[in-house]
Amino acid sequence: MAGYWLPLALLLASVGAMPAIAAATTKAEAQELIVLAHGLGRGDKSMWMMRYRLEKSGYKVCRLDYRTIGVSVQQVLEQTRAQIDACLTSHQRVHFVGHSMGGLVITSYLNHRQLVLPKGQLGEVVLVGTPSHGSEVADWLEGGWLMQLGGGAPASLSSEAIAQWQKMSQIDWPVGVIAGTKSSPLTKHLFTHANDGLVSVESTKVASMKDFIRLKVGHAAMRYSEDVSREVVHFIEHGYFSHDN
Repeated sequence: MAGYWLPLALLLASVGAMPAIAAATTKAEAQELIVLAHGLGRGDKSMWMMRYRLEKSGYKVCRLDYRTIGVSVQQVLEQTRAQIDACLTSHQRVHFVGHSMGGLVITSYLNHRQLVLPKGQLGEVVLVGTPSHGSEVADWLEGGWLMQLGGGAPASLSSEAIAQWQKMSQIDWPVGVIAGTKSSPLTKHLFTHANDGLVSVESTKVASMKDFIRLKVGHAAMRYSEDVSREVVHFIEHGYFSHDN
């Protein structure tokens, strides 16, 4: 029984806050906006360190805050589309950064809204540890009563159920993908190849990526990693990663 709870604790580490859009934080000199999306079981405050580093690099940051536990995928999308629309007002150029499920939220939004965005407004898109082809940990937990209690959003991250995200998140826009390679001793037996403890490196890859980088960091730690934030900023500024790590 303990072996079941440990991977679940990693996958559903903490329940996100109630949906309420976090106010966009700014620096006086910031000229561009970054929409920042958190992952499963988190809230906007979980992205505070990455937000701080992005702001320090001169960007305005609009953090999304939405429920992912006890809700369906459609409910996640309804929450986030309204929040992103609110973020985009009066900004001439907008970039998107999503961690884990947040990457699926972003690409689903762009699939739905990309063609109606003002010409030149869409900047760079970076997916950080996003399970674009599902998670082996979610596969292992699939069908269990604890996963069922989590609702449709957590269950949607299995390699079989991820198809519903894939149908909604295909975008004709080049993206940057960051994958972690620091596995967890609690879940390493669920993987056969490089992974970040929750998502395999291969699962992060998408057809539209124009650059890809692997960093020695675990899934949850990506939100706090200085290397991850540095590569995100480099991609936004140059359209490719530095590959210095």
